[in-house]
Amino acid sequence: VALNQFYLLERLERSLKSDKGVADRLSLARSSTIKKSLEDGKSTESIREKRKSLEESRRASLSSMSFDKSHHLNSGRLSLRFDELEESLKSKTDEEIADFFFYLKEKEVLYSENSILHQFVPLLLDSLKSSNSDIQSIAHSSLFKCMLISSEFFNEHKHIVFDALNSPCIAVRNNAVTAFHDFLIFYNTSLDSSVIFDKLRDKDVSKNAMLVVFNLLHKNIIRLKSNAVQLVSLLFDESLGSIVKTLVRSLSGNNNAISVIFYETFTSDLGAEFVKYLAPFVSSSIHESLFLKCLNNYNDIQKLKAVYENFELSEKFVKDNLFREEMKVFVDQKAAV
Repeated sequence: VALNQFYLLERLERSLKSDKGVADRLSLARSSTIKKSLEDGKSTESIREKRKSLEESRRASLSSMSFDKSHHLNSGRLSLRFDELEESLKSKTDEEIADFFFYLKEKEVLYSENSILHQFVPLLLDSLKSSNSDIQSIAHSSLFKCMLISSEFFNEHKHIVFDALNSPCIAVRNNAVTAFHDFLIFYNTSLDSSVIFDKLRDKDVSKNAMLVVFNLLHKNIIRLKSNAVQLVSLLFDESLGSIVKTLVRSLSGNNNAISVIFYETFTSDLGAEFVKYLAPFVSSSIHESLFLKCLNNYNDIQKLKAVYENFELSEKFVKDNLFREEMKVFVDQKAAV
């Protein structure tokens, strides 16, 4: 019900903007705003605070509407026909229309005392502590869906997500992992993506966590960075190895991503076999620069040797680096063979 109300408001807003002929322009403006906000490191909360005219816009829009006696806007049911809503908002600016719907999603659907869903929130919260694991699981799943509607509701109950990720109930942990996928899309700046990588160690939810990681990486929602080692460590895992290998193959066309994975693996405690597996996926165009980086920061001579043997290094590059004792040893060993 919560998601249906959210989708309805989204559709109504798009329809109104489309009718005004500004859908494309507004989408571009929002994308630019979101991009700038992320670049500036602003949180969801600071974005909301910046909308100083939000309450005024909401009041102005509501005051211009006529309500049916048997329905109310904040009752959880739309009280106006679309043509009435369109009429009441047609004179409003793009920002005012966006603010109006933003307010409905943030405040009315879950917080209004007359809202149908508001009455169920206490029940959901109580059910989280039920001794019945099925009720616990359903309650968590329902609460997580409500958290997608309002960022304020999300921030208020965010701690429940982290508690659920460590719940003794497997079903609750799996629900939390699945929900974390959506939360990272909706509230990317408010969450640490390394949390989902940590769940790769949880055998009961690791496959679900891996699929979430796979999807988010392909959507460029998250970055690997230091989490690459956790991922690569599962290359030869019986249950998850095939998924990790598919992911590595799919990222091989991205020089930046594959070089990060390779270098983080090289400097980790993982063995040379992991380096050997990853080497063919690294583009030859970055072999020399990446080898030099490894040469200057290695902690295992066998792993460095694996890089030397599996990378294409020009004669000039090898000659220029013969002053390094490691390089001389590798060249001599290769010549002896």
